[in-house]
Amino acid sequence: AMSGVAGTTQTSPLVLITEGADVTGTVTVTDVAGNSATFTSPVVRLDKTAPEIAFVSHLPSANAAGWNRADPTVTWACTDGLSGAAAPQVSQTLTTEGAGQSLSAQCTDLAGNTVSDTRAGLNLDKTLPMLEWTTPAANAAGWYNTDVAIAFATSDAVSGVAGTSRPSPL
Repeated sequence: AMSGVAGTTQTSPLVLITEGADVTGTVTVTDVAGNSATFTSPVVRLDKTAPEIAFVSHLPSANAAGWNRADPTVTWACTDGLSGAAAPQVSQTLTTEGAGQSLSAQCTDLAGNTVSDTRAGLNLDKTLPMLEWTTPAANAAGWYNTDVAIAFATSDAVSGVAGTSRPSPL
């Protein structure tokens, strides 16, 4: 107010770039008379780094052929070394039948940074296989007088038929 400002060590705005919980910056102001004063900025918390995401589990586990017959849930862990994770873990559940599907999740830290991960190759079949019988015609009284061969055909539109089993001939 007296002699006027001769200069500052920093132009406005002061840009803080260092990450941390207690980040400050300083500006020194010198007046025309040669007086100077150093001022410290308000404290800010700065986290520009995305959190980390890590696969934890796929439950229930798929069978030996790689198929689930109940809705699988995939869980990821979320960590962040500076501001902290908004949630310690995230989960997604697959409910739609089909092969080669994927689930994705996103972790967010308290500063709003995000990271995502996708688990691919998920297979879900909740539909029972089908069996269709073909029975030969019986005589007029509804009886057979020889061995009866009843044909059948199996199908499964989602995961396919792995095999059939039957007891010894009756």
